[in-house]
Amino acid sequence: MSRDFDGVDDIISNTAITAFSGSYTVAAWINADSAAEGLRIIETAKSSGAEERGFIVQTGFKLEAFQEFTTTWSDSLSTETLTVGVWYCVVATYTSSDKKMRMYYGSLSAPMVEMSYTTQTAGVGTIVETSVRVMVGSTTNGETNRDFDGRIEHAFCDNRIWTLDEMEAFRQGQRPINTGSMIFYWPLDSPTAAQAEDLSGNGYHGTVTGALAAEGPPVAMRWGDSFGMTYTAVLDERHYPRGVARGVLRGVAA
Repeated sequence: MSRDFDGVDDIISNTAITAFSGSYTVAAWINADSAAEGLRIIETAKSSGAEERGFIVQTGFKLEAFQEFTTTWSDSLSTETLTVGVWYCVVATYTSSDKKMRMYYGSLSAPMVEMSYTTQTAGVGTIVETSVRVMVGSTTNGETNRDFDGRIEHAFCDNRIWTLDEMEAFRQGQRPINTGSMIFYWPLDSPTAAQAEDLSGNGYHGTVTGALAAEGPPVAMRWGDSFGMTYTAVLDERHYPRGVARGVLRGVAA
């Protein structure tokens, strides 16, 4: 399952996330029905609603990732253009050492690779990290016609840089694991829930407005151990099919 955003006013949001700090990774599976300017995949904002960081679709189905700084924003725009109606695994990272955004993508048949860039601007000044809102599929900064049109699933943010191997494992179906730095992980794979459950264990559940359940990418998402981790599950009363426990899994280096 995934969530289908109508390109008008659908949004999934949380207004109490304050954990962003330093380098990070944001990612999701997406399948766009259209590719207009500025459509939001994942965005964070200040209490005023003004955007602070984002991972978005641009005209022609390029991808853009940005992070606010006091003088010049860190901002990268892809050279590659994606195809409407195709499932992609997309990832953006911010590296605090060089103040640059980087983006990666793969599809059901193609492995994860770093994108090339039409522009890649390093941030200048002091990074702005006052976000209290996270939005998937839309924005609260007052702009119109910025709502994602299409399906999104498995959105997350981790307060560290993922390796390309980790990104590839995610593309192949391994669910994100909280190794201590995960901020939120919204699978968005429940067919009925009005709440996007946060499986990071941090309790940052998202409020679903619109964004009806729809068919997701044909990838069997699973809990795994590709990165030399061992796992323990904190169980709740629900279970995945075939008796797989649904709850929070935390990774510990083996």
